[in-house]
Amino acid sequence: MVCYAEQDNQLKSARGNSGISPFCVTTLADFLLEIIMELLECHSCKKIKPEDEFYHNPRKNRTRKRDYWCKTCHSEYSYKHNQKPEVKERNRINQAKPENRKRKSLRQKEWKKENPMGSLEAHYKWLYKIDLQDYFNLLKKQRNLCAICGIHIDQIKQRVFDVDHCHKTGQVRGLLCRKCNTRLRVLDNQEWVKKAKKYLEALKAQLNGYQSVYKHISEV
Repeated sequence: MVCYAEQDNQLKSARGNSGISPFCVTTLADFLLEIIMELLECHSCKKIKPEDEFYHNPRKNRTRKRDYWCKTCHSEYSYKHNQKPEVKERNRINQAKPENRKRKSLRQKEWKKENPMGSLEAHYKWLYKIDLQDYFNLLKKQRNLCAICGIHIDQIKQRVFDVDHCHKTGQVRGLLCRKCNTRLRVLDNQEWVKKAKKYLEALKAQLNGYQSVYKHISEV
């Protein structure tokens, strides 16, 4: 008989040693049983998913302390529901109320303060379609250096690189420090670059004209 006491100790340490495991994991069957108990069925898509794929819902009349729908099904339903014209109008009116805007702003600030990494990942997913794992993989590929100037991430004030992406396709190109990302943003607008070059050339010609006039006057 195979002993899985080491895995049981790892599970206890992952729980912070706050309690005793409900199962004495000494056999493969017990170990698999503990894993199975952490899987739940979604009543919407009928798929078996891990427990953390369901929202907490500790109601007394429920047989389990998780929702019957998984997070994915909840999101799909909420998206379709919020696309209805009457729901959009109601949400717009509610969001425009000053007390609701202030309450939402306070909730967002508290959540960002309590979950700095979660806030960062939400920002990356919304704007660049990547998660923190993709960010760290790219950072490791660049050896913790800016892709342009080569400054180390520990030497910048923000302690995090900006994600450089193509504004037309949305494709992520690399990680840059704040200075390089700001300068590169100018080069993306080629029309502005052409106008800036014209301006500098005209200014240079104007300055050369002033210098020639000044030289002529000094010779006189």
